[in-house]
Amino acid sequence: MKEKGPSTLSITASETGTTVYLCIAFREEYGSDYGSEYSDPVNITVKATSEKENTLKPTLRVNPHTTVYTGDTLTLTCDLKISHTGWKFMWFRVSQQLQPLTPEYKNTNTLSITASDTAEYQCSALRGENDFTHLSDSVRITVREKPKPTLRVNPHTTVYTGDTLTLTCDLKVSHTGWKFMCFRVSQQLQPLTPEYKNTNTLSITASDTAEYQCLALRGENSYTDFSDPVKITVREKPKPTLMVNPHTTVYTGDTLTLTCDLKISHTGWMFMWFRVSQQLQPLTPEYKNTNTLSITASDTAEYQCSALRGENSYTDYSDPVKITVREKPKPTLRVNPHTTVYTGDTLTLTCDLKISHTGWTFMWFRDSQQLQPLTPEYKNTNTLSITASDTAEYQCSALRGENSYTDYSDPVKITVRKRPKATVKVQPAERVFIRERVTLTCDIESGEDWRYEWFKNNNPLSEAQWRKKYEISNVDGSDEGDYSCKGRGLTESSYSEISAAVRLTVSEKPKPTLRVNPHTTVYTGDTLTLTCDLQSSLTGWKFMWFRVSQQLQPLTPEYQNTNTLSITASDTAEYQCSALRGENSYTDYSDPVKITVRSTLLFVFFF
Repeated sequence: MKEKGPSTLSITASETGTTVYLCIAFREEYGSDYGSEYSDPVNITVKATSEKENTLKPTLRVNPHTTVYTGDTLTLTCDLKISHTGWKFMWFRVSQQLQPLTPEYKNTNTLSITASDTAEYQCSALRGENDFTHLSDSVRITVREKPKPTLRVNPHTTVYTGDTLTLTCDLKVSHTGWKFMCFRVSQQLQPLTPEYKNTNTLSITASDTAEYQCLALRGENSYTDFSDPVKITVREKPKPTLMVNPHTTVYTGDTLTLTCDLKISHTGWMFMWFRVSQQLQPLTPEYKNTNTLSITASDTAEYQCSALRGENSYTDYSDPVKITVREKPKPTLRVNPHTTVYTGDTLTLTCDLKISHTGWTFMWFRDSQQLQPLTPEYKNTNTLSITASDTAEYQCSALRGENSYTDYSDPVKITVRKRPKATVKVQPAERVFIRERVTLTCDIESGEDWRYEWFKNNNPLSEAQWRKKYEISNVDGSDEGDYSCKGRGLTESSYSEISAAVRLTVSEKPKPTLRVNPHTTVYTGDTLTLTCDLQSSLTGWKFMWFRVSQQLQPLTPEYQNTNTLSITASDTAEYQCSALRGENSYTDYSDPVKITVRSTLLFVFFF
């Protein structure tokens, strides 16, 4: 070969085996005797294979993923698994025909592309001018719409200063390979972390109201869209109010309800109560889901409460509330008007606490083998009216709220007696005479102070009301009738039974008849009986006899209780009699009766 400069020789590998090749150069002007030294030997090994196996097949790899999002940058690597020296590479998009992604083969086996839509890809390699490998197996790259994360805030989007919040950037797809960043929205986005984080949650402390967004990154430049902004409203930390029901002044053993009131919705809040001592003493081992707590009063102390939302969002403590605990009161049962009464009397039982009765209800009990309540439930008033039926003991108690009971009062015995009956007594008698003085007395055998009511023929006798004695100074026919009475005590319910009616009969003043026994003609020295006969009941009457002379001469120094008088006949005279009832009720004088007295006969007997 006659060439100037480097010389090339093309051969076709045809026989299998290894052949050693050398080359040498000669200068033409000096002939074959003048040549160079031989080159270093080169071994060329030819292997026998089938036609397909005689060509290499690369592998197409996709980085970072075969499932990507619109706009993602991908790296396609065409891997021969042998030395890439002398090889060039080309990539194809698989369509009805292969579409090369580069105008010519490239010296590097990697290619960056931007994902636009789903497609399959292949690659091949070239060495020299026509030493092509097979096409790689096709690789499908799935391209999806770029995801838009959702920013979630836990526990709430309305929080209080100092609360700890968790921001979660949620992609609704697998988070593998993604990194996350959250931003505070201002005139420009302010990242909350210096770089993207491997976790999709971020804890922040609430300071003021603001909007937040988040973003996710996969690989070096595969960004999602920004999430919609979320507004976090930050309020001043609430201060609860501690309320006590039913009262802040209670009694030993009372049950109280402590309410921790936030004056806002209690949703999501838990509550705890504390007894104020040198340090706060919690009343429950942990925060409770309800804002009420029942306690039993034991001694005077102050109490506070606080509320918790989430794990560390605490309110301030409420102002302390002092609960004053006193000894349980013991009521006193009083009975009005008396503890000794009559059957049917109305009594008022008063349950007296000697303190304000506001908020208290009352109940009374009759003592038996067990206490018998007199009312079906506790009453709002501390007085109860009952009708006396029989002797018994009574007690009372008071209730405030649902279960704050006092002790029982000491028992009080109410003695019930049979109601007394009035009796009408008449002086001088029930049968009287015109112009006599009559006294009617209402007699009730009891030690009680009575006021008296009089009735004539069952009608109230107004002129006699309230008096024990009713006097008629000059009785006449209009006073005749049936008289009755009854007594009333100091209360309207205290009264006697009404008396039986007594009939007062009024007639003309009687005129007595003087009768002489045995005769009106007698002898000196005879004993006579003078009888002053009234022809009516002699009850209450006194009698006197008179000898008729120039003036009447009484035969006795005063009126006598009997209507008979014995005298000794001495001389002839006329006699009369009269009767007296009471102090000044005199009858008329009887008609005079003449008693003739004769001398005694003297008989002389001769023998």
